[in-house]
Amino acid sequence: MIDSLPLIFLITSLISYLSYKAYIYPLYLSPLCKIPGPPPDNFLLGNLIQIIKLEVGIPHIAWTEKYGGVIMYRGLFNKQRIFMTDAKALQRVMTSYDYPKPPGFNFEFNSLTSENELAKAYTMVFIPENRRSIFTRLLSNYIPLIDKLPTEYNIRKREASRIIDQVSTKLVTEKLEKAKLVPLTVRTSKEDDVINGYKIPKYLFL
Repeated sequence: MIDSLPLIFLITSLISYLSYKAYIYPLYLSPLCKIPGPPPDNFLLGNLIQIIKLEVGIPHIAWTEKYGGVIMYRGLFNKQRIFMTDAKALQRVMTSYDYPKPPGFNFEFNSLTSENELAKAYTMVFIPENRRSIFTRLLSNYIPLIDKLPTEYNIRKREASRIIDQVSTKLVTEKLEKAKLVPLTVRTSKEDDVINGYKIPKYLFL
C-alpha cells in the first residue's frame, strides 16, 4: 500500500503557499495595505470585475474621488497595484532615483502631435478593443502557454514586441555611445584612486 502521507503533505503545503501568496499576504500583511483603496470584490479576482465591466478608467476615477490621489487596488490573485493622480507623488516617482526607470524612459513619444514606431507599437497593444480580453491577458502572466495561441491579439502583440525591442535596443545603443563621448575625469592623482575604501573610477559617464 502506497503511503499517502507525503502526498497529503505536498497538497497541504501547496494550498498553504497559494493561500498565503494570493490572500493572506496581499490582504493583511503587505505594507501596501496601509494605502487607501477599494476593498476586493472577489476572493481571487480582486477589483478586476469592476474594471472589466465598466468603461476604461471609470473605476479608477471613482476610486480617486473617494480615496484620494494615491490608491491601491487589487488585480488577479489580489496582486496589489498602485494608481497615482497626485501631482507631487508623480513628480517624486518620475524624478527620483529611488524608483528605477527602464532604458528609454525619457524617450519622447509625441503621441499627440506626431507619429512614430514606438507610439504605434504601444497603441497596437493597448487599443480599447483589447480590454475585452483583459482577464485572458492577465492570466497569461501565470500560464505562459496562452501567449503562444494564434489569436489576433497575440499576433499583434508579437509584432508590437518586435518593434519595441528594436527601438529600445537602438535607444540603449545611442545612450552608450553618447556616454563614451562625454567623459568626466575625476582622478587628480594616484592617491585619489581609493578614498575611504571606495575605488573612484577614472570617468563618470553622463
